[in-house]
Amino acid sequence: MQLARLGVSQAQLSAYCGVNINKISPWLAATRDISNLDLEKIISTIENLFRLEAAAEPWPIDFRNVPRVKALLERLKAGEFDEKRAAQG
Repeated sequence: MQLARLGVSQAQLSAYCGVNINKISPWLAATRDISNLDLEKIISTIENLFRLEAAAEPWPIDFRNVPRVKALLERLKAGEFDEKRAAQG
């Protein structure tokens, strides 16, 4: 449901979190378990996508543009957007 809310496909999630889509797809279909490490990567990535979306408000983010979003995620992880939000408010 969270992927649908963000408009992120399984392939895009795979690219963002580094977990192979061959692991993600069966896990989402509830036909195979996933390792705790991969699960942590997926959860962290989804949380960061939501944080990125909130930081960009009111402008929408096109999550289909994987290279740009990956660059934005790296900047988010580095705290760059937190510093800008603190300066604004």
